[in-house]
This record gives sequence, structure tokens and C-alpha cells, in this order.
Amino acid sequence: MIPYEWLHIEMMQIELFLRCAENQNFSRAAASMHVTPGMVSKRIGALEASLGVKLFTRDQNRVFLTEAGKNLYTDLKRIAGDFVEAAERARKKEGGQEQPILFGLCDATNIDRYFLPLMYSFESEDAEPAFRIRLQKSFDMLNEISSGQIDIGFAPLFMEKAVQQHQDLSCFLALPSPLFACLAENSPLAQKEILTMEELKDTPFVISEAPEDYWYLHWLTGLCRRHGFTPRIDRGMIGGAGAYLQVTKDNLLITDKYYHDFRRHSFVFREIRGTESGLLMIWRTDCSGQIRQFINHARKFYRELK
Repeated sequence: MIPYEWLHIEMMQIELFLRCAENQNFSRAAASMHVTPGMVSKRIGALEASLGVKLFTRDQNRVFLTEAGKNLYTDLKRIAGDFVEAAERARKKEGGQEQPILFGLCDATNIDRYFLPLMYSFESEDAEPAFRIRLQKSFDMLNEISSGQIDIGFAPLFMEKAVQQHQDLSCFLALPSPLFACLAENSPLAQKEILTMEELKDTPFVISEAPEDYWYLHWLTGLCRRHGFTPRIDRGMIGGAGAYLQVTKDNLLITDKYYHDFRRHSFVFREIRGTESGLLMIWRTDCSGQIRQFINHARKFYRELK
């Protein structure tokens, strides 16, 4: 039996704990779950109070697991994986009915800008659409689509060459958009409403150490060279969306419309004229008829959305 004082612990708290441990930062964990940092802090505090142990130590913008936290992380990571597998088995429908579509979404994207409208439009055509969402890094997503763990994924345009290296994957540019520069409010470039690549050549670009940013760096370097310069790089110590935290008045982050972090009011976003980016929709070439039906719906939806 579960002790009474632990009965109100939520799956959301467990997931937030795992993400805080992996990101070593409450703000990044909050962004990956599309909640506020304040909510993360309260949920983690409530979890610590329920368990009666301190899980994190805090040092400026970073958090570190205590010894108790490290042990709990190892166990909960395994238990969470077991739970997901058990739930997957429990949700399987009998009689040959079709299974839910599993979507992979980059954890840094603002999904209410491009994904939720698509799902709402699909619901209007299907009385009982079945789907599930997994938030993760784009680099890991490709391998999971290829292995069949995810049916459809969304990833930034710079991953296109990585997709092409998987012969079993297909993709199309669902939502094209220009690139944006993420700037500190006190940056001199922030005074302009629209920028050009040439105006950025003397400013270092922030890039994280995340594995998928190998493709981002390769793509970004090619973009800059087409405009006559080689980018100066400030390598951040924080992976993925945490690169935002490295932006100062003396550097910038190249991002796009669907990766804006609207929660940080010290940043501004300026369109870069003459650039192209956007989101890819990715799936296995041997996908089921149900997946192809959804892809055809998405093609029509995004074509009309443009």
C-alpha cells in the first residue's frame, strides 16, 4: 500500500523532477513542459515536503541533485519508463482497431502556435481522434521515428540533412517562416525592427552544446557563408533551449517563429530579411494508412494556413 502522505503526488511532479534533474535549471524544465518557472518551483517544493527529503541544492541559475535526489532520479527514471510501457500495453485496442498516433514534438517549440490548431482541425473530421504527444530533443526524435517508437515528428528545418541520412524517413516543410534573431533588449541591434544577415556578421552567435546542434552549426555556417562571412560562435554551456540563457547585449541567438521563448521578457525577436526556416513534418516511409491519412490532412491544413 502507498503511504497516505504520498497519495497526492502527481505524475506531473515526477516528470518535472526528472526534467529539472536533467536540465539542472528550473526555467528550462518549465519551458520544456510549457509551464511557468514558478509552477515548477512550487511543485518541486511540494514533492520535497511530501517525501521529507531535500532533492536539489540551488546555485544561482542552476540546481543540482542531492545524494537523495540522485538515488530518487535513478529509480523514478526506471519506474517512469516501466509505467509508460505498461500504459502503452493497456491502451492497445482489441479487434484490430487502429492505435493512437504518437507525435514527437521538440521540447523547445511553442506547440500552441503550430500543433494544437492542426489537432483541432483534425478533430472536426474525426469524431474520436486518438493521439499522444512526447516532448523531446529533435536529434533523439529521428532515431525514435525510424525505430517506430514515434509515428510523426516535428523538427526545425536545419535537421533536413539529418532526415535525409535515414533512408526510411520522409518529410516535408509544413510551415516555412523567416529566421529571427533573439537579442537582449539592450543590444544595439534591438533598436531595428527588421535585420539583415550582413548586419549580424560582427556579432557572435550563441550555440549550445546539445548533440543536435551539430546539424544546426553546419546549417548556420552555410547560411552565413552564403552572405559572405563565417559566423563567430559563443558556445553556451547549456544544451537545447537553454541557449537563450546565454544571450547578452554582445551576442545573439538565431531562432525561428516556432521557437520563440515568450516567457523571458528581457529578450526581443527581430525578423531577418531574406532568410528561410520553418518546421519539418517527419514520418516513416512505410507508415500505416492511418498515418498517411493524417499526413494528407496536415498537408492540406498547412497549405491553407499559409
